[in-house]
Amino acid sequence: MTAPRPTLPTTSLPRVTPSGSDRLGMGASLVTGLASTTCSAAPSAESQAAAANTPAVTATEEAAAGDCFVFNCTPSARPGEAISLQGSFGSTAEVYLAKGSSTSFQKLAPIQSSDGQTKAQGAGSVLVEAPAGVGPELYQLYVQENGQKSPLAYVNRARGIFLDSPEIVPGEYLRIFGQNLQLVAGKARVRFAPKGGGKSLSGQINTVGSDERKLICHTPAGLAHGVEYELFVSNGLGGDHTETKVEQTVKTLPAGVDYFHLGVGWAPGKYKTNVYNAKTNPDKPALGNGQANDLDAINDSIQKVWKMGGGIVRLPAGTYKLRFTGFGLRLHSGVVLMGDGKDHTKILVEGNASTDPKQQSWTFLLVDGPSTDGPCRRGGICNLTYENRSTPRDNNPYYNLVGKGVEFFLKGCRFTLNESPWLELADHQKLAIVNNEFTQGINFAAGIHGPLRLDGATHWVVRGNTVNYAVDGISINSADSGIFEQNTIYRLGGIKYPTERDGKPIQVVNHVLAMNFTRNTAVLSNTFKVKNWPTVNINDGETIISEGIGYQRHEQDTGTATGGGATTLQDTTKNWKTTGPPHQVVAIVYGRGAGQCRTIRSRTPTVLTVDRAWDLAPDATSRYSIFNWSAENWLVQGNIMEGNRRGITLYQGAIRQVAIVANKLTNNGAIDFSPIQQGEEKMEFNPAWNNEVMQNTVDVANDPSNGGFLGVHAVLHALEKTFGIAVLDFVMRHNTLIARTPNVQTVVDANYPNGLFAYHEWHPGPKTFIDEGIPAVLGTIIEDNTIRNADKDVYLSAGSYQTLIRMPSKASSAKAAAGASLNRASAPAKPTTDLVHDDIFTNAVGHGSVRTIIL
Repeated sequence: MTAPRPTLPTTSLPRVTPSGSDRLGMGASLVTGLASTTCSAAPSAESQAAAANTPAVTATEEAAAGDCFVFNCTPSARPGEAISLQGSFGSTAEVYLAKGSSTSFQKLAPIQSSDGQTKAQGAGSVLVEAPAGVGPELYQLYVQENGQKSPLAYVNRARGIFLDSPEIVPGEYLRIFGQNLQLVAGKARVRFAPKGGGKSLSGQINTVGSDERKLICHTPAGLAHGVEYELFVSNGLGGDHTETKVEQTVKTLPAGVDYFHLGVGWAPGKYKTNVYNAKTNPDKPALGNGQANDLDAINDSIQKVWKMGGGIVRLPAGTYKLRFTGFGLRLHSGVVLMGDGKDHTKILVEGNASTDPKQQSWTFLLVDGPSTDGPCRRGGICNLTYENRSTPRDNNPYYNLVGKGVEFFLKGCRFTLNESPWLELADHQKLAIVNNEFTQGINFAAGIHGPLRLDGATHWVVRGNTVNYAVDGISINSADSGIFEQNTIYRLGGIKYPTERDGKPIQVVNHVLAMNFTRNTAVLSNTFKVKNWPTVNINDGETIISEGIGYQRHEQDTGTATGGGATTLQDTTKNWKTTGPPHQVVAIVYGRGAGQCRTIRSRTPTVLTVDRAWDLAPDATSRYSIFNWSAENWLVQGNIMEGNRRGITLYQGAIRQVAIVANKLTNNGAIDFSPIQQGEEKMEFNPAWNNEVMQNTVDVANDPSNGGFLGVHAVLHALEKTFGIAVLDFVMRHNTLIARTPNVQTVVDANYPNGLFAYHEWHPGPKTFIDEGIPAVLGTIIEDNTIRNADKDVYLSAGSYQTLIRMPSKASSAKAAAGASLNRASAPAKPTTDLVHDDIFTNAVGHGSVRTIIL
C-alpha cells in the first residue's frame, strides 16, 4: 500500500469493565443518531433511557407525513435468512412482506435474541427474517408507521449492472453481470428493446455458465444492425415485478468474423485481413537475421499497409533486431503486426542508441497515422515474441509501448521485459489482452513498475494470460467496464529488489492487481501465486487492492447541508469548484435522508445538482460526504490466491456493491474492507455500503508468519466523533476461516486477530471520544459461516450497531480464551458467549456493540 497509514498507540490502556457490559446490544440507541429520518415516530423508551448516557443531538424527532422510505435493503436472501432494511422510519415501524407477485402481505417481526430481550430494530434500521419456504422467491417489502407506507423494496429481484462488451453481432453471446440474475435454472429472461422504440426480442440463456451474478445470453439473431438496444432482465420469480433495466446498453454490429479469435463482442468484422509480408517488401525488405537493424524496413511495411486501408504486416519466422533513438515501431490505425508464432518470430531490442542520459526511447508507439498523433484504431500485435534486453545499467534503457488505442489488442505473444518497465496501455477504449505471456524482473532505472498499466481503460478484457513478475504489479486504476479472467499470475518471491538508490533508501511496493477508482469490473477464475514462497522482500503484497489513490482523492469534502431541493443539496458555507471528477457522488451519511447516495451532475460554489431526485430531500440536519467510489460494482469470484502477504484489501477508499464470492485464499492473508474517516482541517469520510462476502475460504493453518480474517473494520482516525454511517448493509454468509493453532496475528497495517469483523476501529487523537449514538457499522449480517481454530469468532465494538450473528450449530470452534483487543485504545466488554469479542472505547462510551443478536 502507498496511502498514509494510521498509527495505532503503542501503550496499552487498562481494561475497563463498564456497568452493564454483560448485555450485548443494550447500549445507546440509534434513535438519537437518525432521529430526523423517522416517520412521525415518538421517542421510544429505549431512546429515553439511552439519553442519560448520550450527549444530546440537534435533530427533529417528528418527520413530515410521507417521509417513510427504505433506502437500502439486503439484495438477496433465501428462506430463513436475514434481511436488513435501512431508511427513513422510526423505531416502532412495522415491516410487511409478500412473496412473488402476491398482493397479500404479512407482518414480519424484527429478529430478536433468544431470550426476547433485544430486538434488531432502531430508528431508521431493522432486521427481519425471510419466511420459511423451499427455494428462492421474490420478496416485496414495505415499512409502515403511523399510517404512512414506504414505496416497495425488493429482495431477490434481478439487477443487471454491466456488460462484457458495448457491441455485439446478433446471434453471438453477451455476458451480463449483476445480482440475482439466475436463481432457478431455466427461468431467467433477457429482453432486447430498441432504445428509440420498436419491437422487443428475447435472448436465450446458457444456464450452465450462468449463475446469480452473471448471465450468458445468446443474443437474438433478428436484432437490427447498427441499433442501440436497452436490455431488461428477469429471473422469472414474481412475474412482472422482477424485470428491470440493465444499467448499460449494447449496440449491434453487422455480421463479421472474429479473425484473431479475441473472444470479445466488439471484435468481429473490425480488422482487415489482407497480409503483407515484410520480408518481401520490394523497397525495404526486413531481413530477420538477428544482426541487421530491421527498424526502417518494418516501419516501411506498416506505412504501406496503412496506405492500403489497413491489414496485416506479417513478420515471418526470424529474429528482427531493432536499434533506434526516440520511437521505434510506429503502429498505425488499421495495421496488425503479426508473427508466425511466439516460438518462431522475435523482435529484439538491446539498448538505446543515444548517449544523452535524458533520452527516453520506446519500442512501440501507437498513433493514428504517419503524421497524426491520434489513437491507433483497430490495430494489434499478435503471434510473436518481443524481448527487451536493456538493463538498468544502461544510461538510456528502452521503454516498451506507449500511446492510446481504440479496439486495440495483444494476442498470443510472449513479452520478455526483463528489467524494463510496463507496457503503457492507459486510456484505451475497447482493449483485449488475450493469451499472452509476460515475464519481468526488477526495472530499477525505469521507475520500478510492474508489467502492465491499463489506467483509464474502458471496455477492457484481460484473459488467459500468464504473468511472471517481481515487483509492483498490474495497474488498472480509474478504469471502467472490464473483465480480468482466467489469468495465471506468479509473483517471483525469490528475487531480491534493491533497497537504496544513489545512496538514498527507496520504497518498493508489491501489489498484484491494483484497481483504484475502478468501476464495473469482474475478476473471475484467476490464479494468483507466489513462486519461492515466502518472499525475500518486505512483503506488502496485496493480491487485489483498491486504496483510493488518485486525483479523485483530492476532490473530497464533507459538511452539513444548509438545505436542499428535489435534486439539490445546498451548503452556503462552501465554495466548491464548478467542476469535479467523473462519477463523483454525494452521500447523506447522517440526519435527514441518511443512506441515500446520488451522482453529482453539476455544481455551483454552494449547490450540488444530482442525477435523480432524492427520495427524501436533505435539510439542515443532513451530514454529507462528497467522494468517488474507489471500488464500485465489482464481482471477484472463483479466484485462487496463494502465498501473498495480504489477500483482498479494500483500504481507506469508498466501497459500494462489491461482491467477493467463492474465492480460496491459502496462506494469503485476509479479505479486508477498511473504510476511513480522517482529517482535522478537511475531513474525509469514505463509506462502505452494500457489500457482500460470500462462500469464500481463508485458510492460514499452515502459515507460520501471518493469520487471516474476513470482514469490515471502519477506521475513525484521530478524531473524537463519528461523522455518519461508515458501513451499511454488509453481508457475510457461507464463508470458512481456518486459523493456525496457536493463532498468528494477521498483518495489515497493524496486527489483527483471526475471525470475522463488523468492527469500528477508533485511533485516539488529542481529544476524548464523544459518543453521539451514531452507528458507524450498521445492520451487518453474519450467517452460516464456519470458523475453525480461532480464539474468537466475531469482533465487534461500541460503534457496531444491530449486528446479526448466526452460525451453524456445530461449525464454530472458538476457544474460551479471552481474545486480544483489536484496538489498543479499547478494552473488551464482557461478551454474552465465547463466540464474540466486543470492545468499548475506554475513555468515554461505557458500552459495547448495540442491539447485537446472537442466535
